[in-house]
Amino acid sequence: MFSGREGDVLSTQAARAARAIDGRLRDLLVRLELGPSISPVNDLAFERQQFLRHGREPRFRYRAPPEVGSFDIGLRDLDAPAPVLELYEEKLEELRKYERMFRLLGSDDFTAMSVELYRAPNATDINTARATLERLADVAPLEYCIPAQELGRRLQARLGELGIPLRVEFDAEMGTTVSVEAAAGRIKLNPDARYSEPHIARLVVHEVDVHALRIQNGLQCPWALFSLGAAGYRELEEGLAVYHEDVTGHLYDFQAKNYAARCYAIHLALSHGFADVFEALQCYFDDAHAFRHAARVKRGLRDTSRPGALTKDYHYVSGPRRVREYLDAGEDRRLLFGGKIGFHHTEVLAGLIARGAIDPERWMVP
Repeated sequence: MFSGREGDVLSTQAARAARAIDGRLRDLLVRLELGPSISPVNDLAFERQQFLRHGREPRFRYRAPPEVGSFDIGLRDLDAPAPVLELYEEKLEELRKYERMFRLLGSDDFTAMSVELYRAPNATDINTARATLERLADVAPLEYCIPAQELGRRLQARLGELGIPLRVEFDAEMGTTVSVEAAAGRIKLNPDARYSEPHIARLVVHEVDVHALRIQNGLQCPWALFSLGAAGYRELEEGLAVYHEDVTGHLYDFQAKNYAARCYAIHLALSHGFADVFEALQCYFDDAHAFRHAARVKRGLRDTSRPGALTKDYHYVSGPRRVREYLDAGEDRRLLFGGKIGFHHTEVLAGLIARGAIDPERWMVP
C-alpha cells in the first residue's frame, strides 16, 4: 500500500499508461475501419447499368487491405479490474479477425470470416424479415430532395444540444451515406446523398440520440474501450438505434422495409448469386432499390454471381427484437446506453457499477 507523494506518482504513471494503451487501440481501430476497407471501388451506377441492360453481375474490386502492424498495445501495463482486461483482450482478438477478413476480400473464404464475426440470420430473423416485406410490399420510397448539408447542420445542432464533442465531416468517396466513427471522433456524410424530412428526423435519432450518445456515455468510463466499441457491440448498437426510432415514432414504413430487405437479402445471398437475390427483391422494390440491397450484401465478394455475403446487416432485424426481450425481462435500460457495448457486456457493466468503478449518474439516457 502506498500513500502520499509515492502513491500519487504511481497513480499518474498508471493513468499515463492507460492513455498510451487506449491511443494504440484507437490507432488500430482507425486502420481497421470497416467502411473504407469493405466498400467496392467500382462505379456502382455503371455496374447497375451493365446489370440491368446486359445481365452482367458485378465483379467488385477493392482497395489493398490496411497495413496494421503489431497488435501489442501494451495491455500488460493496464491497471484495471480483471473483467475490463478481459474486454480489452476480447477486442484485440476481434480486431485480429477483422484483419484476416480484410485479407480475404474477394476470396471464397470471406463469407466464413464474416459469419464468425457477425453470425448470420436465424429462422426467427428470416421469418420476421419476410413477413415485414410482405406487409409493406406496396410501400413506395419517399422523395429525396434535401441536400446532405442540411442533414449535417441538423446533426451538428443536436450534438451541440447534448454536449457531444463529435464533428460532422463530408467524404465523397464513402460507400454509404452516413457513418459514425468513434475512433476518429466524427460523423461522416456523403455530400452527394439526398434526403426527405422524415429521413433526416430519423437519422438524428439514430445517429446522435443512440450512436453518438453511447460514445459520450462511454467517455464517462475510466477506460476508452467503452467509447471506442467493445467486441461484438454492433447487434446492440443497431438494435437499440432501430428500437429507439420505433418508440419515438420516427421509423417510417419504407425504412422498416429497407431493414427487413437487408436481413432477407443476406439469407438469400448465402446460398445464391447476385441475380437471384436481385430477382427476389424485385417483388418488393423497384430496380434501383433492389440492386442497391443486393450490392450491399454482396460486399466482400469479387465475383458476385457466387454464393456469399457480408452478414452484418441482419442486426437491424435481430437487434431490436433482442432489445425488446431484454426490456420485457425487466432488465436495467440504462445499461444499454452505458457505452458501445454488446448484450453480453451488460453484466460486466453492472458489476463495475456495483464496485464503484463507473458512475451511471454521469450518463445521458433518452
